[in-house]
Amino acid sequence: MSDGLPTPGKLRLDSAEAFFNALRAPEITMRLAVLRAVMANPRLALGFGRYEGKDVIDVLIDQAMGKHGFSYWQIVVATLAAFDDPRVVSLYRKLLVTWDRPDVLAMVVARLEREPVAELGPTVRALLMQDKIPAQASAAADLLRLAADLTPAEAVRVSVANTRGADVAGPVTPDSAPQWIAELAGYYAGDARYLLESRGEEAVTALASAWDALRPADRAWLLGWSASASPLAAIPLLRRGLESSDRETVAAALRTVATFEEGTRLFVALVSPHAQRDDAEIRRLAIQAGATGLDWRKELEISPDPAYTCAVLLRLAEAEGVEAAGALAGLLSHTDWTVRATATEALKGFGAPAVPFLRATLQAAATPEARVAATAALADLGDVEWLEEHLFEPSS
Repeated sequence: MSDGLPTPGKLRLDSAEAFFNALRAPEITMRLAVLRAVMANPRLALGFGRYEGKDVIDVLIDQAMGKHGFSYWQIVVATLAAFDDPRVVSLYRKLLVTWDRPDVLAMVVARLEREPVAELGPTVRALLMQDKIPAQASAAADLLRLAADLTPAEAVRVSVANTRGADVAGPVTPDSAPQWIAELAGYYAGDARYLLESRGEEAVTALASAWDALRPADRAWLLGWSASASPLAAIPLLRRGLESSDRETVAAALRTVATFEEGTRLFVALVSPHAQRDDAEIRRLAIQAGATGLDWRKELEISPDPAYTCAVLLRLAEAEGVEAAGALAGLLSHTDWTVRATATEALKGFGAPAVPFLRATLQAAATPEARVAATAALADLGDVEWLEEHLFEPSS
């Protein structure tokens, strides 16, 4: 070559021998300087031709396949990315199937993206659909996101696995539902749920057609999401959930029904039997979902669980109004703070009619907790003058 490859410092590579010796130099600083120069001008580096039967690409591939520190290896591989050569592409294909580090695979994808998608080969598609190494599947998804011949299953996997935010899957239909359900059960479940939710009612309808194939956890998610995304489509799903023999599904259906407000009346006939079950949590959820046919005062007396007590006292307040104030005031001395807080809020909801019951509780002073709760409720209800008169003794 007439012109050498300049590097920082005094070193000037003006012959093939000097260049290749510098690439293999024992001093790491010299090799790094040469690599930076090669990366900046790969055509000039190739211009040195072959020395001892190898050109610069051969030497760098040898180093990439040798034993070096990881940081130096990364620099060597990044330097190779500057070359448009089949040998480099072949190396990067090997890296794609042998590495599972996201940072390395990101570097691999950045180089292989320069190659035609159609020439990436079946290996990349196999990596896409495997589940053992998610980082490789995501790298393959990044590479294949622009492919025009993806199968429906590949399109779904690319959509949930790629790191570029690309959604290349077709409409969610009963035919494609199995492919989405497979992703819901795998590593990319969170991404699959996000994308399905973005599809709205079409996804609700498609997944509803495959209800029996869904795992309990996915049924629970579908019930909750469909209730907010498409309440009308959720109604038949909730009926199926309430009729299910699976506890997790029933619990999810009851939780969702409880969010329907006035719509809970639609499900009373299916909800109420669950309030008679031996399972305390299911009974509580059924009560919160609008179960009828229970004696709320009796349930309040026999309830051992604070969460259950809270659910029952709210239904008692709803059913009897201020007539329940005496029973609720008695709960202000309960040992559990959540029961005291819930009872206090229920009493405050009655407004002024609850004041006499709160005053009586405060004056009875059964427990310090009851005194504090009654005082706070009366203050919130504006009964300040009475509190000042009865709560504070005059100074002598």
